[in-house]
Amino acid sequence: MGVDIALVRQARKGCHLSFEAIFRTYEAPIGRFLLGMVRDQALAEDLCQETFASAYSGLSALLDESQLASWLYRIATNKAISALRRRRMVAWVPFDVQLHDRAGRSDLSDDVAVDDAAARSLARLPHDQVVCLLAHAEGLSYVELAHVLSCTLAAVKQRLYRARLAFRAAYAEETADQGGGRIGAAACAVSTAEP
Repeated sequence: MGVDIALVRQARKGCHLSFEAIFRTYEAPIGRFLLGMVRDQALAEDLCQETFASAYSGLSALLDESQLASWLYRIATNKAISALRRRRMVAWVPFDVQLHDRAGRSDLSDDVAVDDAAARSLARLPHDQVVCLLAHAEGLSYVELAHVLSCTLAAVKQRLYRARLAFRAAYAEETADQGGGRIGAAACAVSTAEP
């Protein structure tokens, strides 16, 4: 991430174009991450803006320029948790499960059932496990997750393992009414796959 380091250094010197490049690079993944946490498009967009406003004003607080991505995710996580506490919301989803190619299919009822079951399953997990799963789904490495969650690498691995097991169990219960079958097995395989 040498590009991130150069951009951070330039942005610290007051180069607005460098921060704009950081914003363009990370806006979509941070926005998806926030949407997954708060389940409200407008709120996610507001939190995304707040995240980057805080990042811009706090660039001097970023000690390790190579940790830009995990620092941004940490800010976003804190913004989302604060917003959810303010609104007393406990809905932590959706988890877009891309299980198979949807092209050429007219009946998407199986996909809707998978998405709904995954969303209900995630809503049953403690928020720290959902944060861990969503951040990992966004492509953060174990090291970046450790930075975002302020814990050790071993703790991240353990949290992800436990979160995957909890998700698998919750998903199995959610799909039991539907007979489990292809949908349940596929979703569990995707959600519990190792990186």
